[in-house]
Amino acid sequence: MIHEGIYGYYQGPTYETKSEIRFQKKYKIDAAGMSTIPESNEAILKGIKVIALSVITNILKENDSEPASHESVIKNAKAASVNLNKILSVLIPQLN
Repeated sequence: MIHEGIYGYYQGPTYETKSEIRFQKKYKIDAAGMSTIPESNEAILKGIKVIALSVITNILKENDSEPASHESVIKNAKAASVNLNKILSVLIPQLN
């Protein structure tokens, strides 16, 4: 499933705290990550055109009793890679 939204950036490696989750909700940030933004900025500074796709591997839940784990993020990334590969195989040939 593809969604469009507002992306926030955090320096990593880290997982969001409950207060950071509340901050994101307050400012209507739909997703956040530790990459995409710095890579895109660097490419743009070098005159490279950018299209960015992000895979959400950690759904933020302010009242979740279990903190995010690296293992669950890796598992979710592997599961998403199948659909991401399908999307990229259609998208890339269309870029010029």
